[in-house]
Amino acid sequence: MNESGFDSGSTLMIGDNLLTDIGGARNAQLDTVYFNPNKIPHQEKTEFEITDLKELLNIL
Repeated sequence: MNESGFDSGSTLMIGDNLLTDIGGARNAQLDTVYFNPNKIPHQEKTEFEITDLKELLNIL
């Protein structure tokens, strides 16, 4: 993130895979949005969880 000039505090990772998308973002200290359209139960901590992409409008 530092090389690209982005500020991790103003970057949001949106993903549908808890391991690669959300886990990777957490390792990079990014806030996360888990896109979970099938409402699959999980124990992973995410800042936001959505089931419809339209919900992003309320987050952004």
